[in-house]
Parts: sequence; structure tokens; C-alpha cells
Amino acid sequence: MDTKGYTISARQLGVLFFTYLTGSSIINIPGPLIGVANNSAWLSILLSWIAGCLLLMGMLYLHKRFPSKDFIEISNSLIGKVATFILVIILPLPYIIHIGTGITLDVGLFMESTMMSETPIYIFTSTILVVAVLTVMSGIEVISQMFALLLVTLLVFVGIVLVLSIPDYDFSNLKPLIPSKFKPVILGAYMSFSFPYAELFLFSMLIPFVKEDEQKRIPKVMFVSVTLNLIVLILVTTSTILVFGPIAGDRKFPMFELARMIEVQEIVQRIESVIGMSLIVGSFMKVTITLYVMNLFVVRLFNLRDSRLLILIVGMIFFLNGKASFTDIRKWVEVVSYLGPMWEPFAFVLPLALLLAVSVLRRNSLHARSPN
Repeated sequence: MDTKGYTISARQLGVLFFTYLTGSSIINIPGPLIGVANNSAWLSILLSWIAGCLLLMGMLYLHKRFPSKDFIEISNSLIGKVATFILVIILPLPYIIHIGTGITLDVGLFMESTMMSETPIYIFTSTILVVAVLTVMSGIEVISQMFALLLVTLLVFVGIVLVLSIPDYDFSNLKPLIPSKFKPVILGAYMSFSFPYAELFLFSMLIPFVKEDEQKRIPKVMFVSVTLNLIVLILVTTSTILVFGPIAGDRKFPMFELARMIEVQEIVQRIESVIGMSLIVGSFMKVTITLYVMNLFVVRLFNLRDSRLLILIVGMIFFLNGKASFTDIRKWVEVVSYLGPMWEPFAFVLPLALLLAVSVLRRNSLHARSPN
């Protein structure tokens, strides 16, 4: 994969952005979020979306100040190459490895716990990583074009499940609509901000791929994408609450559980396999983008030219890290539910905030020195 010479449209960037935010979040967010915020989970998502929009504004501000430059190049300009190297090695890169590992493990755990319990997890993780590596090698243009079709398929099947679940909805499960205590809502907002909204930081590496004549459309496209993600997450989370009520927080894969309950006059039954495949596709798309961005970080950081071999190495790192870090499902759930939300804001928000602060201070300093 040659990282130079590839261009995509603003619409294709929006597809990748929406895909990344939505791909695995509709699988993993509703259950744990409902367990923390109860029937006010929708409010937690709304608050985290607001925080995500603020983070997106900061990222777009840097892009406006430094057009056609990715995060590494902007950081080199603001704080120097040595400081950039230290910053990226300590904060973003380790967590990107964690994200790639987590997505592939989630697919394996989903398959093992729902469909193929006798198959080892490494069969699923290795398969999805091999396909992701081959997809990354095809380039960002091919990725964006292919993911557009896969995304439509994913949303169609999710929409079908939500509509067919309407007879099982119990709107009394939403009461009270406004909680009396906001501590669980804030905790849920913090959890849903770290995943998925803090992860939009990764697109600071992909924005420069947009064609020059479509650069002005980037803010609109990205805000539309993050808003659509908000709508999808709220719909899926609320549907889970409406169907399962107080036990909704115990459902690890709510979309799969919703599909399992659907039965229309003995004609439409057992459609959970279809939604299961759709959810796997969503995770595949997300791990592919993660792999692409991880590879891009390393290429830019070390100023490499040929990155094809590096893609294989990064994919192998994801696989081996999964083998080494996953020893027990309970420990893995603790890592994802507690360590992840604490780690991610430092890994992604802190570097972006640092560059924003340096950029603003330098700009103010230049204005102060300029003659009136």
C-alpha cells in the first residue's frame, strides 16, 4: 500500500467516518451502557455526542490551520519531530493496538458465545485479520467504495430488526424519562464518549486524503456522519430497553438478542444469523480502518516508503496481542469496561488538546507581535 497518491471524496470520508463510529459500537455499547445508566442511557449518549462534537471541532480547527497535513505532520510543525515521536509512541499507538485487538476479540467472543461454541477464538480472529490486511493493501479508495455497500447492508438489516421488534416494545420501560439522579447518566456519558466518540481522533490521519476541491465539504460531512451515528445508537439502545426492560443491561449482544426474539406468524423466524453476519461485517470494517490508520501512523512516524510488509506486521501484532492479553472472559470484560474508558481519553484527547493549545498560543503570540 502506497500511502501517497490516494484521494477520496468528502462523501467517501463521511462513509468511513460513520462506519468507524457505528461498526462495533452498536454491538458493544447498548448492554454495558444500560447497565450503568439504566433507562436514561439515551441521555448519556446525547451528552457524549456533544463532547464528541467538541472534539471534532478541535480536529477540524487544526485541519483548517494546517491544510493537507495529517496529525503527525501537524505535530512535527508545532512541537518538533522528537516530541512528536515520544508523544505518539507513549499515547496513541498503544491504544490503537488495543482497539484492533479488542475488535477482533469481540468478533471471536461473539461467534463463540452465540453460534460456534466449539471453535477456538483464534480461528475467528485470524480470519478477520487476514481479510482486513488484504483489504488495507488495496488502498483507501477501494476501502471507501466497498464499505459504502457493506454499510447500506448493515443498516438495512439493523432497521429490519428494529421494525420487526415493535410488537415487543413496552414503553413503560422508559419511565422515568428524566432521571432523578444524574451520576449514572454522567458515568454512562463518560463511557460512551471514550467509545466511540473519542476514537474520531484517528481520522486526523485520513482527512488529508480528501480531494482538494472537496476540502470545504469535510466539516459538513463529518458532522452529518456523527449525528447519524447518534441516531442509530439511540435507536438501538432504546429498542433494547423497550424490549428487555430492567434486564437490558445484562444483554451483551442486544441486537442479536432482539433478532432472536422475532417471530412473525411462523414465517419470519431465526433471523439472528443474518444480523449476526451484519454485526461481524461492521466489526470487520472497523478493524480494517484501524489497521489502515495504525499502519499510516508508523509510516509517517518513521518516514517509510514501502509499507506492504508493515501491514502484515501490524496485523500480526493485533493477533498476537489478542492471544497474549485474552486469558479469561471476565478479565477481558474488566479491561474493556473499566480500563478502556479511563485510558482512551488520555490516548486520544490529550494529544489533540496539546496540539490545539500550542497552535492557539502560537497564533496569539504572532498576533501580539504583529504591528497594529
